[in-house]
Amino acid sequence: MSLQRLLKPARQRLAHLAIVATLCAGNTLSMASAAAPDAEDTKAHFVPCSGADITATVSRQALSYSITLPGQASVDRSVPLDVERQPHLIVEDYNFDGRPDLSVWYLDEGMSTSTIHRVFLFDPDSHDLKEVAAQCGEEFLNLKLDKLNRLLISTVYKQGKPSICKTSLAGKQAQPTKGMAACKTSPN
Repeated sequence: MSLQRLLKPARQRLAHLAIVATLCAGNTLSMASAAAPDAEDTKAHFVPCSGADITATVSRQALSYSITLPGQASVDRSVPLDVERQPHLIVEDYNFDGRPDLSVWYLDEGMSTSTIHRVFLFDPDSHDLKEVAAQCGEEFLNLKLDKLNRLLISTVYKQGKPSICKTSLAGKQAQPTKGMAACKTSPN
């Protein structure tokens, strides 16, 4: 194997880091992944609207979550995963509507130099989590949140070269809310 082929992944990672450093210069981005993952970030509990309660766990095989609404039995759901590395959970407002959403992230299965995120938005109409895709692909690679511009910034590789993918989820679900909004009483 030639030295050029051995150095290619390192050059790609450096190019990605240069892109991220340029974006971070304005200090408008936040990391959407935990700095030091531990066993506790395989479980999450959050309240996306008044009266709704979501508990989630993640394993290499599935994201499992339970949604409880007032006066109703819990509804259990599962999203299949097939990953080699331990996945983790992050609760964050990904569509900037004032409600917490959920993402599952894990290290790529190659050299473990990138994080792969699957983002699930809370839909107050159906009382469920809905997976969304990056504008430039299915999963979000090295996801960062640009809160100022209300964008999800990720990396996409085109012909082996990294470039920036900007995805706007603002307005994708509900309009921004002030405080904790109540869930609608009956799902569609």
